Amino acid sequence: MSKKGKKARQAEARRRSKRTKAIVAAVLALTTVAVVLIVVFLIQPGSDRGSGRVLDLSALSQTMLTAEVNRITSRPERYEGRVIQMSGPYYTVFNERLGRYQHYVAVAVVDSCCPFQGLEFIGPGDNAASMEYPDEETTISVAGIFQRHEEHGRVYYYIAVDEFDIIG
Repeated sequence: MSKKGKKARQAEARRRSKRTKAIVAAVLALTTVAVVLIVVFLIQPGSDRGSGRVLDLSALSQTMLTAEVNRITSRPERYEGRVIQMSGPYYTVFNERLGRYQHYVAVAVVDSCCPFQGLEFIGPGDNAASMEYPDEETTISVAGIFQRHEEHGRVYYYIAVDEFDIIG
């Protein structure tokens, strides 16, 4: 066997090995993507509305929290009656149309580039005066039933809470 023939076989073996590794990596990547898509799109956590199970958003990573809040705000009727628990920075916004402040648990701290995203919460009997609210951006935790109400011809969804905990 010549040196040239031996080198050619070794080079071919290296190419096959690289090709095999690339195929295995691609299969693993596609499998991972498939599993994530199944979890994100086929499992609908809000589809068992009123089940009494707690949807604990405070246990999610920032990416998953953002995705779940997007899902809740895009299809809120699926979550009606569910107990939702969430932690995040507190924000309040004065709604001129309603003539009142709306209180939110945000997904992340607001910065100059992006408006905050979060879920509104309302205290007992919609009586904002009965609760003392923290300074904005204070991290809070809320838990309550996700409900809807109609006001001035619009439907609003919120977490009905008895109280909230100040985390930091």
